Amino acid sequence: MSYFVYHARAQGESHRTTQPPKPCQDYAYSFYHNGTGLIAAADGHGSGRYFRSDRGSKFAVESVIQCVAQFLNGANKNDLCAQLFDAARQSDLLPKLIKSIVSEWHSKVAKDIEANPFSEEEYAEVPEKYRARYENGEEPEKAYGTTLLAVLQKEDQFWLGLHIGDGRCVTIDRQGRYSQPIPWDERCFLNKTTSLCDEDAANEFRFRLLEGDQIPLATFVASDGIDDCFGHANDFEQLYQNFYANLAKLFISKPIKKAKKELRDYLPILSGKGSRDDMSIALLMDREALRDVIREQEIAAAAEVDTAIDAVAEETDKNGTDELPPQEMTEATDAEDTEEEAACDENAIPADIVEILRKASSPESHTAETKFKKLGTKIKTFFGQITADRKQKE
Repeated sequence: MSYFVYHARAQGESHRTTQPPKPCQDYAYSFYHNGTGLIAAADGHGSGRYFRSDRGSKFAVESVIQCVAQFLNGANKNDLCAQLFDAARQSDLLPKLIKSIVSEWHSKVAKDIEANPFSEEEYAEVPEKYRARYENGEEPEKAYGTTLLAVLQKEDQFWLGLHIGDGRCVTIDRQGRYSQPIPWDERCFLNKTTSLCDEDAANEFRFRLLEGDQIPLATFVASDGIDDCFGHANDFEQLYQNFYANLAKLFISKPIKKAKKELRDYLPILSGKGSRDDMSIALLMDREALRDVIREQEIAAAAEVDTAIDAVAEETDKNGTDELPPQEMTEATDAEDTEEEAACDENAIPADIVEILRKASSPESHTAETKFKKLGTKIKTFFGQITADRKQKE
């Protein structure tokens, strides 16, 4: 397996060209370490009522990182997959994880308001009825409103998707088929969406669990700024063929560094020509396996074309036609550039939060039981060496 993760975001054209320009209200993140992958995208709400949603989307991603780390640390990792797929345990584990994310997000919002009270400048574009509520201390979390979409994958053991609000999770399975595994919420329509700032946010989350061969070769999570560039929201076929299929081919056919740059450069162009909205996307893929599947599909498609051409050729005057040149499959060299890119995002996730997740995904942090087993192994090795030394002397 050759798993690879990446994320990117772009300021929407409408935010870039307004005066003064508005910050990007989307946030995205990707992580992979020791077989644990986590990708997330959050889309802060754009209207005047949600004037701190750029912070809200970042807080949402930070909360996922921290709560997933706690989730991994708190479970018996040797038995986590079995626990997740046990109906009784699942009904306890997943609601706790979701509630912890919502609670952590609210905690971050409260701390931010305490440190940075709402200002007159921020109130300038807030509709009067909402401003009055904020001034009365009512529902201040609404100013930070955001969606959240996250996927946690543990090697080939399990895949867990969590989603509140709009945006989309797209996967490509081991047969090269694409789908949206997380159930859609019909309450998310046009400019309406569920949100972390809702009173009953924990119960508005949707989730999906996959295991074994169900685990996709590629997973993408993205905000609706991308969806809205490709026709009607329900036209998934067009969205997949025009964006996700091409994105998958980009990352399996070109060196990673070049593919990353092309995606980063493309998002602002896409926003300008399409939705004009902010955009965020994160991806997790097994590049080698996905490359093999797509290659097989292209070979099969080429064979179908050749068969059709042969059928037509038999009905034409062979003496008056030229032979078509042979169809060749070209394979791009995979000169991966694995060097880390320079940290150019001033709004990056703090290193200490990332380190929490890194430690949680490390074998050393599995459980106290694992630590004692390691200690026991060391003791056995130590006494085994003493016994061997004694036998040598004898």
